[in-house]
Amino acid sequence: MPAPVFKNGIVKEVRSGSSVVIYRPGTKDSPELIVNLVFEDVNAPRLGKISNDGEVVKDEPYAWDAREYLRKLLIRKPVSFTMKDDSHGTIYYPDKEKSVTELMVAEGLLEVRGPKPQNEKLLQLQEEAKAAKKGKWSNDSVVKHIRPLKIIDNPEKFLKDNKNKPIKAVIEHVQSGSVIKVTLLPEFYSTIVYISGIKCPNMRQGEKWANEAKQFVEFRLFQKDIEIFFEYTYNNLLYGSIKHPAGNIAEELLKEGLASCDDMTIIHAHSGVRLRAAEKLAKQNKLRKWENWESSAPQINEQDKEFTAIVNEISWDCLMVKLKDGSYRKVHFSSIRFKRGTEPDNKTPAAPGARRQDFFLDDHTRYDIFDYLRRKLIGKEVQCTVDYIQPGLEGRPERQCCTIIAGGVNIAKALVSKGLASVVYSKDDESRSPFFDELKRAEMKATKDKEKDKDSKSGLRPARNYCGNAQKTKSLLTSLQRTNTVEGVVMFVSSGARFRVYLTKESATVNFVLAGVSCPRARSTAPGNESPGEPFGDEALQFVKDKIMQREVELEAENVDKFGNIIGWVFINKENLAESLVEEGFADVHDSAFKSQYFHRLDAAKKIAMDKKLRRWENYVEKDHEETPKEEPTVQVERKVDYQTVCVVETTPELQFYALKADQEAVLEAFNKKMNQDLGNSASVPESYKPKKGEYVAARFPLRKGDWYRAKFEKISGNNAQIFYIDYGNRTTVNLQTERSSLAPLPSAYSKEDPYATLYGVALTNLPPADYVEDALSAFNQALTQSPIQINIEYYDNGVPFVTIKDAKGEDPIKALISEGFLRVKKNRSKKLEPIIKEYFEAQDKAKKAHKESWEYGDNTEDDAEEFGMGKK
Repeated sequence: MPAPVFKNGIVKEVRSGSSVVIYRPGTKDSPELIVNLVFEDVNAPRLGKISNDGEVVKDEPYAWDAREYLRKLLIRKPVSFTMKDDSHGTIYYPDKEKSVTELMVAEGLLEVRGPKPQNEKLLQLQEEAKAAKKGKWSNDSVVKHIRPLKIIDNPEKFLKDNKNKPIKAVIEHVQSGSVIKVTLLPEFYSTIVYISGIKCPNMRQGEKWANEAKQFVEFRLFQKDIEIFFEYTYNNLLYGSIKHPAGNIAEELLKEGLASCDDMTIIHAHSGVRLRAAEKLAKQNKLRKWENWESSAPQINEQDKEFTAIVNEISWDCLMVKLKDGSYRKVHFSSIRFKRGTEPDNKTPAAPGARRQDFFLDDHTRYDIFDYLRRKLIGKEVQCTVDYIQPGLEGRPERQCCTIIAGGVNIAKALVSKGLASVVYSKDDESRSPFFDELKRAEMKATKDKEKDKDSKSGLRPARNYCGNAQKTKSLLTSLQRTNTVEGVVMFVSSGARFRVYLTKESATVNFVLAGVSCPRARSTAPGNESPGEPFGDEALQFVKDKIMQREVELEAENVDKFGNIIGWVFINKENLAESLVEEGFADVHDSAFKSQYFHRLDAAKKIAMDKKLRRWENYVEKDHEETPKEEPTVQVERKVDYQTVCVVETTPELQFYALKADQEAVLEAFNKKMNQDLGNSASVPESYKPKKGEYVAARFPLRKGDWYRAKFEKISGNNAQIFYIDYGNRTTVNLQTERSSLAPLPSAYSKEDPYATLYGVALTNLPPADYVEDALSAFNQALTQSPIQINIEYYDNGVPFVTIKDAKGEDPIKALISEGFLRVKKNRSKKLEPIIKEYFEAQDKAKKAHKESWEYGDNTEDDAEEFGMGKK
């Protein structure tokens, strides 16, 4: 008999007590080989199975015992084997002298086939096993050795009973890198398990790296003893994490680039943070499925990535924070969106002076968000880490999205936990919070707790808006003055002395003006109401915002002005805000403070600021030592009087006007008539025309249907251009696409003529505080445009002639406007103008004493914020 030919391989699978699959690795001379080997001369009990329709076929007695004995003995072990034919043979382990078949027959797990096997030793071993009552030859009840195979009928109940408990299992089949079939022990449930936290390439769809991911899992875990922690169920599918002494298979798949994180299930998985880190590492190393991956996230400077700041203001979707260097930065929360609550009814007209800040006060949810953030963050130090930068869309600036920590608390997570925010998914995995999974878990918990908290009530009552309604505010004032102080939250700061306050006890919003001080006006950028502001106005605004914005304050109400603004005193932590403004040199003490109980403190604060030469007092010199300024060399000592008659064609918001000399009106009319005849009705600029700033053009007025007039381009922005009619002083904006027919090239014969209209300024006068500007400009326009006037040039400022004026009766209309309180006198030390200055001051004093127009409430109306009465009549 020829000697047996031994072959070597590794046991890949144990199919039954007598059947295995052996894997032979390839070499240079031979390819890899898979051998299906059935033990010769023996029979093993048959294993049962569960059909596709759920029918259970039971095991034969001892089938599971035999399979498990052989699995534990040989799986993934190197063995030697011989082949009798293409499918039958004998395995030897751990060396070539020990037959596994003989071992299992001796244990009573296999039965010898036929009376005369080729290996006669098997019969002897079987008789010995029978005598020893081993295995299937024992006297045990066969029922004990039949596996009670079953399926999980109710995955949700099963999860509830076994969630996060370690359950022993054997992996019976690997469907893909992230889907396995297992037998759960000791209950013998057969079920499919999806590995929590990861997704592998799809085998059925033939995705790249799918087969490699499957083989990776098979090589390490197939038919190995594991523990499963069931964590989640979805659509009757069970998800869990696998525990094995060698490590976490999910983490290893991610490290090798054979899987990606699954957002839906990673929040339930064990070690979700480690899974995210493993995926990140594979991306950086461009392994397998990430071989073509490129980061799309904008680079963040390391110096700007982490910083500590003080929260200065809460907006709806961001925070304004103040950095240690005094600069300000707007930051947004990463990966969350605030709950919006009930949207305001757009059909309901907005209350007078309504602003974006009222958005927090008209819904319980929004108020709860604001109140939590205000109490937790305003004025507090926070640690900000920039997680990603969200590009700006439609002209909006980019957003810095951050993780914000205050007192060791992740504020985004706290908001989500309270049901005040929801988690936002992003298409780009990089544009998200590093605590994304924690946020999702917090959101799930908040959703479950929502039913318990459904009866909880917000601290908000419907807020009544008193802004801009003097009559209602006066009735409120009576109740406010019954107590010494009223508590409120500052919702908006318009300038150093003007605020919007939410009165918490009264559940009312009011406009509040600081009493006793004159504070500079801040710059205004409101469309149509732009103004440069006054010196230190912006600094005063920021100073006050840093102190009281969205903080709790105490108010003392004294009066109500005609615009419905409450005038009074504001205290923050017992500090008088008016006193602080004066002491810092931002504000001056107003005459109205003389009768106040706080006058002496304000006066003392003023002296401190003056002594330190702070801000408005930086160039202050006491009057006793004040030097007489030198006369400008261009200013004449003697006043020259030469009145010229002009017709005013346009007045401006800067208290200036455009005028034509009286003898030029007819000339201009003839000039325009001829130009219109030459241009006709069909003239227009060509489609390819691109205007330039300062270029002359013919333009209709009004646009589309009016006559042609000379104009020039002053400003061009996209498809819109601002044009100035050079002969009349008025301006308009034209759309270069839709109103192109209103423009035409200006013939050279008409471009050589100088503009007919001349710009003049009004000498020795200023506009009143912003609250009264609209009325002042209206009165100014009416006084100058009713009939021709006479002007005398008194001096020049930046090339503009400033004039005094006489009307048809020989009277000064500007002096009349001053006496009615519409205009103010501008200080000027020119001796040649002293008589006029004296008359103007006398007129102004009469207006003060009579409390006319802008002098009605002293000098407490300097702000240009619309909600505080600007432009109201």
